[in-house]
Amino acid sequence: MRNHILMLYIYGTVYNNETRIEQSIESLNKINTEKKFLIVDNFSTDRTYEILLKLANKYPIEVKQAKSTRGSGRNIAMNMAFDESNDNDLFMVFDLDTIYLEPFIKLAEKYIKTLQRNEVFLSFLCYRQTNFTVPWRDLNGAEDFERMAHFISEGYKLYMEKFQYDKYLFDNEPVNFDDREKRYAKGLNYYKRRFSQVMDIMRSLGINNIKNLTAYMKDVKVRKRFYLYGLVIYATMKIKRREIYNYSQEINLFYVRKNVEWLDLSYLNPE
Repeated sequence: MRNHILMLYIYGTVYNNETRIEQSIESLNKINTEKKFLIVDNFSTDRTYEILLKLANKYPIEVKQAKSTRGSGRNIAMNMAFDESNDNDLFMVFDLDTIYLEPFIKLAEKYIKTLQRNEVFLSFLCYRQTNFTVPWRDLNGAEDFERMAHFISEGYKLYMEKFQYDKYLFDNEPVNFDDREKRYAKGLNYYKRRFSQVMDIMRSLGINNIKNLTAYMKDVKVRKRFYLYGLVIYATMKIKRREIYNYSQEINLFYVRKNVEWLDLSYLNPE
């Protein structure tokens, strides 16, 4: 018997997403269970924070502001419920620029009823103890892959969707990465941010030697003229002794591909 009614904590971090945050929250509020939204605003310069405060009068939302990367922001957000939650509660991350479609809502409701203690489903839906066993790192790129690999290395079963089914589950805002990053910095600071972001991707994917760096660049089909750029970032990462999160002999990208359980969502595709 549960100590109290199961609570679903839905957490995330946001910066300058005033045009979609209400639709995003409204879409996930359709999940038929008791829930609470935990949101960290990275000091948005548009109306995002103002909108969130107003939405807190309509939805069960707790909001705070904190300077953070995407990874550390998510970690701060989920920890906002650490003291009030217990091990019968569930946690799930969300992106506030994404609208979650009906098939996703149905899947979430299904997993909430069937989820086992050693399982992690779409959007890192898992039990409280599982959630806090694997924290989000202070990273601004590929932080999802780092956490996936970490879950697998800890012995959890990770269930994910294949990319081709995303359009049936999510309405994602079209992303131009250059434009998105320009929201955070301009001029020389923009290029410094992009350099650091690629470094974070390398750290997230566990690129800890030249062999893994080469394997990654071949996998993503990096043009040969960019190999030197990759080597410079790799060397900088090593010189600065930035922590690299590697959970196997290969990069985390390959490790996840080999060990994740792919959900059969073929029924979503009418073709």
